[in-house]
Amino acid sequence: MDEESEASEISDVSYGAVSDDFFSDEEEEQMRAEISQEPIDNFVERPAENSREPSMEIVEQPRLVMTGKCKADKPRFKLIFQNYLYWKGKETKDKSKIIWRCVKKEVGCKGYLHTDNTNVKVVLGPTPHNHSGESMAPAQAILRHAIKRRALDTIETPGQILNQECGGIPVQLQMDFVVPDAYKTCNFAGNTELFLLADSGLDDTSRVLLFGRESHRELLLQLFKNSAHIKFLKQYTSS
Repeated sequence: MDEESEASEISDVSYGAVSDDFFSDEEEEQMRAEISQEPIDNFVERPAENSREPSMEIVEQPRLVMTGKCKADKPRFKLIFQNYLYWKGKETKDKSKIIWRCVKKEVGCKGYLHTDNTNVKVVLGPTPHNHSGESMAPAQAILRHAIKRRALDTIETPGQILNQECGGIPVQLQMDFVVPDAYKTCNFAGNTELFLLADSGLDDTSRVLLFGRESHRELLLQLFKNSAHIKFLKQYTSS
């Protein structure tokens, strides 16, 4: 066997065969070509296991985060790598690797990578994305994972879990939080009321969100009208 044929054989064993119903041979070859054009600074060379030639491994350990449960009531995970999030695709035919695809399917991103099936190490990829990475997305995913993991592993109340896990939220993540529309209003006895009463804004480093029933705010205004607060002050401060 000549050197070129030998290298080709080793490469095929290293990459593994991809399930026919997930990627075609042409797509797999395109992926290898794209990765070979990545800047050399993004990779480190190390000896491949059971191989006679070096392989390229990306310098960064991926992280799995739980996102919920699938139909089979099993935990569902995302993969975080270099400020990108990936959904699990399929295993290669030899069951040695897992294919992960970028979660940004709605924008047509076809970025993906391979990890091994034991230690969750990136062994191939990632391919280029058609969008930039999100610096806060990993922090958000990790926080959600910690909350869900704690809910499964402890008997703490939701309030206790949130107090424990949300205390160390990065300031930038707090500032970037967008309040969902579902939390801006509430429904009581068939009446829809404003629930988010005030928001100091995304550009406030000491951001404050004020929640409450709009009707209760009106009651408080009436309660303390005409110096009623003085009567309460005397009542609760008298000896």
